[in-house]
Amino acid sequence: MVRQPKSTQLDLSTLDEAIAPIFQQAQLSLANHRKNVVSLYKLHVQASQITETLPKGRGVQLTGEAAFNKEFIGMVNRILPIKKGVAQADKATKFIAAFVRYIFEKVVEEKEKAGKDEDEDEDTTASRFVSTLLKHLLRGFQAKDKNVRLRVVHCVAEMISSIGEI
Repeated sequence: MVRQPKSTQLDLSTLDEAIAPIFQQAQLSLANHRKNVVSLYKLHVQASQITETLPKGRGVQLTGEAAFNKEFIGMVNRILPIKKGVAQADKATKFIAAFVRYIFEKVVEEKEKAGKDEDEDEDTTASRFVSTLLKHLLRGFQAKDKNVRLRVVHCVAEMISSIGEI
């Protein structure tokens, strides 16, 4: 049984249609990155609220979060084979790093509001997303295509510099 909150208007079947225009705009200019990051974050939050209850009460499956991660990684895969020096790919890489930075800022804000200690290792939507993305990108370090290796290293470097600590 799929549980979707009433306030969420997101449909998982059209998630790619919601994410693709955001990545398209992010390639055009660095000036609109903040707006697009916020839009993508809202989609991420909506998608992460969609869950599916497993049979016999064995837990909850994060179907919305998995679908968002799959679509986001699909968008990342489209920029990986692009040659060095293409401005749109560089902007998309910076956008990915900006999104990772933003979701971590939101986690810190939520922890401060709740009065929790920042040193606690907590499994959050942001940490699962970044873990999935980094695991995917790390596989590209051994790619045959030098353009893929370049983009992967550039993307990981931007992400690491933006999150500070892992």
